[in-house]
Amino acid sequence: MHETSRWGCDFCKKTYELKSSALRHEKKCFANPATKSCRTCKHAIKDSDTVYVPPRGEEKYGDADFEQSYIYCDAISGLFLMHYDKPCKFHTNCIHWELGEDLFEK
Repeated sequence: MHETSRWGCDFCKKTYELKSSALRHEKKCFANPATKSCRTCKHAIKDSDTVYVPPRGEEKYGDADFEQSYIYCDAISGLFLMHYDKPCKFHTNCIHWELGEDLFEK
């Protein structure tokens, strides 16, 4: 744990007013290698694609195009859609997990 004006998780950028809340979060944080989640697994591969939204009316270009991030697991060849850079909440304590890089910015 580290203390600023609030208590912060040592694994991600979340902060809490109470130390007990920060400690509770750290135990289940997807950036904590102890949770064995996709976020820190060497088999997880992060990628993204552009989703093209067709223009409406007289517009010539799709202004609503956006990037969609996703992670796929190289160990089981499974695709897990990740919206807004959030890790998959259903894949912790994975039997295929091996320590790798943290796939998300801190």
